[in-house]
Amino acid sequence: MVSSRVVAMIFAQQTSAENARIAYGSCSKHHLAQPLWPAVRARRPRAWVWAGDIIYGDKLVSLLPPRFESLGLEFLKDAYAAQAALPEYAALLREVPEFVATWDDHDFGLNDADATLPFKNASREIFLAATNT
Repeated sequence: MVSSRVVAMIFAQQTSAENARIAYGSCSKHHLAQPLWPAVRARRPRAWVWAGDIIYGDKLVSLLPPRFESLGLEFLKDAYAAQAALPEYAALLREVPEFVATWDDHDFGLNDADATLPFKNASREIFLAATNT
């Protein structure tokens, strides 16, 4: 993953104050409409930063107390592919010179997951492949 310091250094070398635009977002539901992408693209950002939860690899199975269940590694692959296939999102990724992605709990495949997640390494590989990071 690319650190924020690296991103700042890239911008310091490649941009001026007039054209330094960074767009960011999080908590994307790949299966729902995402009408925000044309507005993001219209701002002509120099970078897109995913602040986490590019996709949700789990589902809520109990509201009280809240409990989530992982949907598995194949679901993660399919969800990232579905997100990448959204035409306006794909266009944004072609247009921005820099792309940074945060691997967060729902990206792991389970809400509030941490390093003890049994399929953590496989999930990380899927994330890295999906984000080209």
